[in-house]
This record gives sequence, structure tokens and C-alpha cells, in this order.
Amino acid sequence: MICFAALTAVAGPKREGDLPDNLQSPVIAAELVRTSAETVRVYGLTHDDDFTRSLRRNTFLDFGLIAGYSLNLFLLGRLLGESLERSSWF
Repeated sequence: MICFAALTAVAGPKREGDLPDNLQSPVIAAELVRTSAETVRVYGLTHDDDFTRSLRRNTFLDFGLIAGYSLNLFLLGRLLGESLERSSWF
């Protein structure tokens, strides 16, 4: 999971444009865009295939991070549930 987080940070898009609505984080700004014009404002791009590939790659790495994080929480819940069943706590 740490590897996916590091990969996502390294592979993420590097350009930052003028952020709308007084936002400080380009990641939050990108998630809140509603039009293609706002996307251009956030990333400062017109049409750049390399940049588009970078965004797509980062999105797929995010999916891996989400899956790993979900699996981690699931396994932690099972481990906690099993340890509570074996104890005389309830």
C-alpha cells in the first residue's frame, strides 16, 4: 500500500494552473471541476497527450491504492473480529 501511495505521488501530474474557488490543493481542485474550461485552469493545458497519459496513469494507480487500502481495512476488521471472538470480552 505504501508503494502504491509513493507511485501515485511520483506519477501524478506536475502542472498546476490557476486554482478556482480559492482552493489550495490542485488535487481537490481537479476533483471539483465541472467543465473542461475549469480543467484547463487547474492544469494549465490545452491538449497535451503526454499530460493526458500522465493523468490516466495516476488514476489507475489510485485504483490500486484504493484496493490495497480496502483490503487492509478488511483484513484488520477480520483480525479484530477473530481476536474478540476468542476473548471473553463480550
